[in-house]
Amino acid sequence: MLNTFLIFGLTVTLFIGLISFVMADSDEEYLQLKRIYDEQRWNLEKEFKEKFKQSSIQFKEQKQEIYEKSESDSTLTVEQTNQMLRNAFYEFLDRQEEIKTEYTSKVDALNEMFTKKFEQFENKIPLWVKKVIELWDEGKISDIEFVNFLSFLINNDIITVNQLDFLKYDSKIVQLINVAK
Repeated sequence: MLNTFLIFGLTVTLFIGLISFVMADSDEEYLQLKRIYDEQRWNLEKEFKEKFKQSSIQFKEQKQEIYEKSESDSTLTVEQTNQMLRNAFYEFLDRQEEIKTEYTSKVDALNEMFTKKFEQFENKIPLWVKKVIELWDEGKISDIEFVNFLSFLINNDIITVNQLDFLKYDSKIVQLINVAK
C-alpha cells in the first residue's frame, strides 16, 4: 500500500516537473505577448485621455474668449453671444466624437491583431500535454500513470472536463478535441 502511494507520488512529482519544464517556453511567450498588449493598450488610454483633456481645455478657452468678447464688444447681442457659445459647444461635441471614433478604431484594430496572436496559444494542444502523450505512446509511462496524470489535471482544474470533447484511445493515440473552437 505504501509502495503504491510512493509510486503515485513520484509519478505526480515527475509530471508536475515535466509540466513546469515544458510549459515554460509557451507560458513565457504568452506572458510576453500579454505584456506587449497591455503596454500598447495603456499607451492608447494615455494618448486618448490626453486628447479628451486637450479638447476640453480648448472648449473652456473658447468659452472664455466668447465671454471676454461679449464684455468688450457692446455691439454683440445676448442672442449672438449665445449662438457663439452653442457653436463652440457643438464644435466641442464634434471633436469629442471624432476622438472617441478614432480611439474605438485603434482599440478594435489592436484587439483584432492581438486576438489572432492569442488564438495561437488557445487552439493548440499545449506542448506539455503533447510531451506526456509522447511518453505514454513510446511506452515510457504506463497506462495507469497516464490515467493518473489525466486525473490529476482534471481534479486540480488544470484541465476542465468541458474543455475536452472526448478522449479517444485508438492504438495508443490520444486525440484531444478542443470544444472552444
